[in-house]
This record gives sequence, structure tokens and C-alpha cells, in this order.
Amino acid sequence: MYKTIQDYEGMTVAIQSDNYDELTKMMDYNQAQLHGAELANQNALEQAQTRYDDAVAAYEGLISLAEEKGMEITDAEIDAAKKALDDAQSELNSIGNNMMTGIATGVAAGTTFAVGAVSTVMNRMIEEARRKAAEVDAAMNGDGL
Repeated sequence: MYKTIQDYEGMTVAIQSDNYDELTKMMDYNQAQLHGAELANQNALEQAQTRYDDAVAAYEGLISLAEEKGMEITDAEIDAAKKALDDAQSELNSIGNNMMTGIATGVAAGTTFAVGAVSTVMNRMIEEARRKAAEVDAAMNGDGL
């Protein structure tokens, strides 16, 4: 999260300095960072889903062996399979929650950045309008030009 905020702050500095090259560089960098994070999150989620699916299959297979084939399965074996299933479910939930938190943090940082960028542009436009109004006023009063 801290790195994301720093990246947006870097873009804000580039906007405020009117440095188009730096702004373009920061935008390209941030886009690459977001793409990399998206791929990492997708891979982590897919792996966790696979581990969960495998744990479900193992647990259901164990129960099926006991019920349908009459095999003797110990309570310890059932408990171990259930624990593996619960652990895989927890991991999947955790990754999903972390992704949602990351998305919310990114949206908040992006919104803050956008508001700051718009504010910077609007302040420049206001200052330019004031400067031009002062020039017109001066010209009309014979103070300038």
C-alpha cells in the first residue's frame, strides 16, 4: 500500500512540475506495476483455488471410501482431511480478502491522486484567468500595454 501511495505521489509531482516526460514515465511505470500485481494476484488465487479443489476431492473421496466401499477410515484420517479442507478454505478466503483490501486501497489512492491532479490543473486555470483578467483590467484603465 505504501508503495502505491508513493507511486501516485510521484505522478502528482510530475503533474505539478509540468514535466510531461516524467509524467509519461510515471504513468508507464504505474501501469506496469498494476499489471504485475494483477498477474500475481490472479496466480495466487488460482493456486489457492486448486489447493481447495484438491482438498475437497480428497475429503469427499475419503468419506466415499468409508460410506460406499465400507473401508475403515480412522477418525484421525477424517480429521486430517477436514483440517486440510478448512486450511485450504481459509487460504482462499484470505487471498480474496487481501485482494479486495488491495483494490479498495488502490481505488482510494487513485481517487486521492485524481482529486489532487484535477485540483492542480484547476488552480492553474484559475491563476491564468486571474492573470488575464488583470491584464485586461490594466489595459482598460490605461495601466498596461
